[in-house]
Amino acid sequence: PESAREAAGLLGCTVLLKGAPSLVASGSQPLRVSTVGEAALAPGGTGDVLTGLIGAYLAAGLSAPDAATAAMFVSGLAAEVSPEPVGHIAADLPDRFPNVRARVRNLGPLTGPVVFASYGPGSAPASGEG
Repeated sequence: PESAREAAGLLGCTVLLKGAPSLVASGSQPLRVSTVGEAALAPGGTGDVLTGLIGAYLAAGLSAPDAATAAMFVSGLAAEVSPEPVGHIAADLPDRFPNVRARVRNLGPLTGPVVFASYGPGSAPASGEG
């Protein structure tokens, strides 16, 4: 988590660090953490798809931290909802975005497990916590 924060601070930008878990760091804002789609986002090219989705959200008017967070969640969920448990490729993801976005919109207020967690500066997720 500290490397994402350090990069964001040094470069003065928002940083999305894709991994297990994925992280979004931006200035003094709390670190945003997601475990959605961790292993499913490993195939080559998924980072390119993620970047394109961030660009689309930026063009729609979201702030950089919100665009990165939304893209991190939508691409992760799109990877997880694959009809096949293994074997998808990056090119499969964009076709799933409309369905995933519709499902997310229909969720309403979340009452179940938290998908994202925020950690203030100096705090970090415990081992295995995302």
